[in-house]
Amino acid sequence: MSAISPEIETIIAKYKATRNGRMSDAQRRLAEACEAMAEELKRREAEDQARYHLAAIMENAEVAIISQSLEGIIKTWNPGAQRLFGYRPEGVLQRSMLLLYPEESQGEEVTIQSKIQRGERIQNYETVRRHKNGELLPVSLTISPVRNDAGQIIGASHIVRDMTARRERDAQAALIGQLQSALAEVKALRGFIPICAHCKNIRDDGGHWHGLEYYLGRHSSVRFSHGVCPTCLDKHYGQMESSQLI
Repeated sequence: MSAISPEIETIIAKYKATRNGRMSDAQRRLAEACEAMAEELKRREAEDQARYHLAAIMENAEVAIISQSLEGIIKTWNPGAQRLFGYRPEGVLQRSMLLLYPEESQGEEVTIQSKIQRGERIQNYETVRRHKNGELLPVSLTISPVRNDAGQIIGASHIVRDMTARRERDAQAALIGQLQSALAEVKALRGFIPICAHCKNIRDDGGHWHGLEYYLGRHSSVRFSHGVCPTCLDKHYGQMESSQLI
């Protein structure tokens, strides 16, 4: 809805209609002032709409959106940040961003501040932050400089995404991969195994030949103990006295 009154709109309309016709200086100055006022009101109205839109995004975003000053002081804190870190706005506003850092990660703030002051953007930086209850949270950060109307950097905005679910999925995928690899090895022992007809060595998938004990030891939980069967005893040791075998 326009903030321009009908009276001002009427003056502007008459000015535009008679701009090339006869008009007193006073009338022209009044009309030009009204037109300038109307443009300024439209500009402010557009800025207000943009602010309302931004506020709606911050309010409804699933991710944490936080802004800070150049001194590292928290200035804004959306509901997503409250859900992620457990703090209500009154518990963090005007406090240092270091509140969210584990002690071993506090050196990151110096690096982040330096990059922001140089106008650099930090994107998809994975690190750890601390919940109100002390729990460490794996997060991904996107940090951008915030500038005023003159283009000067006055702070930074943080978009913080919780990476806990993804870390759990990655760990689960790694475990599944290990289980599948182990299962493949077990299946290999149940399939065809190339074995030398003379020396009884076994060929692996890389084409290398190994002794039976080595191969089974690598591909299963089999462990070996050694003895001599009766046939080999008679064949290789038959001429020896029993006392010599002890």
